[in-house]
Amino acid sequence: MKKRLSHTLKYLKISWIFFESVRTTYNLNKESMKNEDHLTQDLLHRLELESMSGRERSKVATQLVLNRQARRKYNDVTEELAPIVDFFEDRKNRSVLNNMKHLLGQVRKMEGAHQRRSYTPKVMDLHKVLEDRAGIRIENAENEKPTPLVVEI
Repeated sequence: MKKRLSHTLKYLKISWIFFESVRTTYNLNKESMKNEDHLTQDLLHRLELESMSGRERSKVATQLVLNRQARRKYNDVTEELAPIVDFFEDRKNRSVLNNMKHLLGQVRKMEGAHQRRSYTPKVMDLHKVLEDRAGIRIENAENEKPTPLVVEI
């Protein structure tokens, strides 16, 4: 039977992926911002301490401008994601994510059970019913165990 995700499972999974990607993106941008800060200091110290021609100084100044623009991008992303990360870093709210992860597992488990669903007759012999109602005779029906019925939805 073809495996399919229910709408419930899709939305739970998308939500979980969103929260995890927000945290990862936030951390990567924060780290990149820190690297850009270090580069800023390197460029400023180079301008301050090294003797350079006007042309070299201009190149370093251009690098400094590009560095500050990159840092600003990283900082903007970090500031935009900070409220979401702070919300889920709070002890009370962190349990929401853990509960959502648990909930996702429960829904997956139930969907798996639904996909493997079958029925084995308890009283009725399928072969006898087919013979009585439809006139179909199955050889060795007495020696066979009841065949499970697989219901595909």
